Amino acid sequence: MREADWTVLIYANGNNDLASEMRKIMADAEKVGANERVHVAIQIASLEPALLKEIRREFTWEEPDGWSGVRRYYIHKGKSKLLEEFGNVNMADPRQLLAFLQWGIASFPAAKYMLSLCGHSYQFVGLLTDYSLDAPYIMGIAEAVRAINLAANGLGKKIDILLLDTCYANCLELLYELGMEESHAVQTVLTYLGSGPVEGMPYDAILHVVEAAGPGTDSEALLKMLVARLPCNLVSFSIDYQKLQQIKRLFHEKTMEYWTASAGKGQAASALSTADQLHILRSISSIAPPIYLYYKSPSAGSSLIAVASGMQDNFNLLSYYDHLGFAKNNCWATLLRGRPGACPNPAKAGQDIGLSPLKMSPREVFESISIMNPNLDPSQIHLILEALYRSNNWVL
Repeated sequence: MREADWTVLIYANGNNDLASEMRKIMADAEKVGANERVHVAIQIASLEPALLKEIRREFTWEEPDGWSGVRRYYIHKGKSKLLEEFGNVNMADPRQLLAFLQWGIASFPAAKYMLSLCGHSYQFVGLLTDYSLDAPYIMGIAEAVRAINLAANGLGKKIDILLLDTCYANCLELLYELGMEESHAVQTVLTYLGSGPVEGMPYDAILHVVEAAGPGTDSEALLKMLVARLPCNLVSFSIDYQKLQQIKRLFHEKTMEYWTASAGKGQAASALSTADQLHILRSISSIAPPIYLYYKSPSAGSSLIAVASGMQDNFNLLSYYDHLGFAKNNCWATLLRGRPGACPNPAKAGQDIGLSPLKMSPREVFESISIMNPNLDPSQIHLILEALYRSNNWVL
């Protein structure tokens, strides 16, 4: 296989209520397709139509060609070439992402690589939910990053641009996870400023920009063009190990100052209030090294980078947060968890990262269904949740 300037690898997870949107992503990519300078390949999942109708009752969609499951295609203009068919596999399993990346990098050599992850995400918790098997699953952030690093580093390559076509992926904890190792594979990130459109990014426009860029165009120049030309509110970041380590140290040190000041006044430092968090964040933002590259204007009240807050009463979220590298030896994370007594010697976290998908709780599935059915009230959402669990023989 010839070496191209770019290989674009699209991991489009429609094993959930986004099956039709993933089909549209592929159809949009087929409007442009690959050429002699750009390889384009996709692994796409499509949920069974009957199950899709259970969880997205306000949506009418006739499946165009009668298949469900997971497939790999090479994207040509007009009609793609089916390369592999897997049946039902778990797209939330990091081992699937690992295998796809290994296959894509080895099969379609290029000077630079763009990986696009398409589907749902849940801020620092995870992304790419899968409802097709024995339980509802989500791919943990730490597990996804490990899969990417293993695949790219194992083949001596970098992911020059990671396109996170998922909502709320502009969070510091995720960006830190991508760059917390000196040997990190991902070099830059392009994602939404907060939420994005349900239908995702326009892949015909993305491929037009990639193909129009000259052979010597570097990643940052391409990101600048993508941010300017795509009709989405986007932000791009540099994944810089040294800067991310410095930012984490600032969070730890500034929170330690808060803890020390509270102790000096004879007060027990409690979980961070909203005012405390804002004070610490402002003190950090004025001195933290920038990692953002290009962006469109944030909406009022939003920021380029989000940081988790308000979790002390949510055990499930805390357990996910403790899983991340940003929470390891970080006083900010310790106070955020409401355990101030451990702040001078914060508990370790972010260890024992494997390559297994994470099971979602009914509450997390409920929230995901709510996003896709905004006109339904909670009682109606609960009926959908029960129907989904019943159809799949899951246990509530």
